[in-house]
Amino acid sequence: MNAQTHKIIQLTGLFLLLMASLAHPAMAQTFIHPGGLHTLADLDRMKTNVAAGNHPWLDDWNKLITDGQASTNYGKHVQANMGASRQNADLDAHAAYLNALRPLRRRWAQQDDFAAR
Repeated sequence: MNAQTHKIIQLTGLFLLLMASLAHPAMAQTFIHPGGLHTLADLDRMKTNVAAGNHPWLDDWNKLITDGQASTNYGKHVQANMGASRQNADLDAHAAYLNALRPLRRRWAQQDDFAAR
């Protein structure tokens, strides 16, 4: 191995060591997803108001559970390439979001049942 190759290997090692030391504090931080539409406080407020039968929360909950996109039978528009079908991708993303919210009421009931024990 010539001197130039040895120097390149040393510099590469130092660079990797520096990058690893800089990355460590970042990895120790708690990850907060930037795309969440609701906080836990939002969901708790929804739970309280839906359970109490308060309007408009209950009205909107009823719209959610009757929305065709919130159905587990929603017909997805799966394609390998979105191409000109971005509207379908948007519909599918919206349906996934609604389907993620729909089971909340069952989870809330389970949590309340568990808390009552």
